[in-house]
Amino acid sequence: MKFPTVILSVLCFAGCSSASRQTNDVKEVEQDFREVLKWYQKAADQGNAGAQHNLGWMYYDGRGVEQDFKEASKWYQKAAEQGHWESQINLGIAYQGGQGVAKDIINAYIWFTIASSNGSKLAGKYRDNIALYMMTNQIIEAQRTAREMLEINPKLVQKKKSNTIQ
Repeated sequence: MKFPTVILSVLCFAGCSSASRQTNDVKEVEQDFREVLKWYQKAADQGNAGAQHNLGWMYYDGRGVEQDFKEASKWYQKAAEQGHWESQINLGIAYQGGQGVAKDIINAYIWFTIASSNGSKLAGKYRDNIALYMMTNQIIEAQRTAREMLEINPKLVQKKKSNTIQ
């Protein structure tokens, strides 16, 4: 199901930007985003992690829908649980700032650690940065919980791919 997600992403960003270049009409662009949102919703409801991540981004950024951090975090969570490293990072950021979820630096550290296990160097930097604001016992708890989560749900880590922008 990755192919339709890629097509939808390309159509969204190419179509929306070309519509704004051609007409400079915000309503037309918003209509395009609403159409993309509809298709992402269908794929996300079927369990497609990429669509869930993109749907989360649309709610986070308010593209084609009212901005809703809680809804964004819900979709990031679903994708993160399937090993989508970008959603794992976004979920960590949500916990770090309390956007759509209760502010919780331990959960932020956990999700950054899991995304780092997926090979994301950026997640490791986020994790190390948030550790500067944590007590030693909080770091130990977060590391233990992350290990337990990875043992319980091996889907949290995807097979290694060539991800150069991580």
